[in-house]
Amino acid sequence: MQVRLEGLLFDGTDAQDAKYTVELDGVAGLFGGPGVRAETVARPMAHGEYALPLFRDVRVIRLRGLVHSDGLFNQQQDLMVLGGVLGDGARSVLSVEAAMGSRWCRVELADSPDIEVLVPGRVARYQLILRATDPLLFGAPQRFYGSSVGVFHYGNAGAWPVVEVTGGRSPYTISGPGGKQFQVTQGLSVGQSHRIELKSGRVFRDGVLQVGAVGRADTWQIPPGSPSTMSMSSGAMTVLLDDTYL
Repeated sequence: MQVRLEGLLFDGTDAQDAKYTVELDGVAGLFGGPGVRAETVARPMAHGEYALPLFRDVRVIRLRGLVHSDGLFNQQQDLMVLGGVLGDGARSVLSVEAAMGSRWCRVELADSPDIEVLVPGRVARYQLILRATDPLLFGAPQRFYGSSVGVFHYGNAGAWPVVEVTGGRSPYTISGPGGKQFQVTQGLSVGQSHRIELKSGRVFRDGVLQVGAVGRADTWQIPPGSPSTMSMSSGAMTVLLDDTYL
């Protein structure tokens, strides 16, 4: 297993020259689902509670391992680099390569790094606590092209599709599962392109957000498992989505 963050490689393989290692059980929070957040309201004068929506909580990830250095100066440098990871409050991509394949998410620092020198100039132990405000993990991208396509992914949670359309094109409608429709009322000249993000309902033309270019604006996810059909009223489209996991 290998974890990458902010240009650092945390190596969980048997590589002898690894500077930052990660223990095989030291990536807590990546392989299990995030917690559940819900409100509970008791039924007055009745058994049980009202059925209210459940949501998944932020994903907390803990990286734990060793830092191998060659000399006191290098050890201090290595630990300073580690202590500065995400130190300015920014968010960055954390990616993992493991037997299950590739996964990634955006994380921020949840607490200051915990660093302990075990052998001066040689070995230190660290723990990084990170949080992903969006608890979803993403894997391999899937790509489909046509006027009517069965789209699918290999994750275990709903994935939000992105649709790309190239001109020339008159206004068009994209149809999705359950009779949902997304109507784009703006045409395209030859050489222009639309990007439709079905998570937010936003439409971009040549990378610029368009206002007033949408009629009916249903949005939808693609569930894991069997393919879901998406179709175009005229011409062809490209549908992009990532394997998505909880």
